[in-house]
Amino acid sequence: MGTFVAILFALLLWAGIIWNAVRAKPLADKPYRWGRFVGIQCALVALLFFYMNYWRFPDLRILSLVISCAAGVSSVGMLRRKKLGVVMFAATQVLTLLFELRTVAWDQVSSVLIGPLQTVILSIVTIAYFKKRWSLLAGKDQKSSPIPAVGDGTAI
Repeated sequence: MGTFVAILFALLLWAGIIWNAVRAKPLADKPYRWGRFVGIQCALVALLFFYMNYWRFPDLRILSLVISCAAGVSSVGMLRRKKLGVVMFAATQVLTLLFELRTVAWDQVSSVLIGPLQTVILSIVTIAYFKKRWSLLAGKDQKSSPIPAVGDGTAI
């Protein structure tokens, strides 16, 4: 019963994230749904990565804390449509790949290939997505719209 509740919670969470991402305002003439989806996903990583790996991998606590912080900066940057968010996303993905490769000794053989492969595929797709939108993202000197309050009816 506990597994069913966890799966149901995860499905509802992902459905909420997808629903929120679909409502994203376009970036100039290009849609920004994937950018918003990845930004929210990075926020979840920032909140949960360190907590989930604190006891499981005691010698990688500092790396998991750095990954959580980098994911938080990446999330804020992507949700505010800043170039820094994309750069920090790439850094977060490299650190996550290093973390996954380092944890191969503890994980099962089946996850040795799946974890790093998933990270690499997500990184390639997302970097290609942002490469097409790089010139539209705000740099450090440009203003971007602030993150709207929850429930105010506007989307980024």
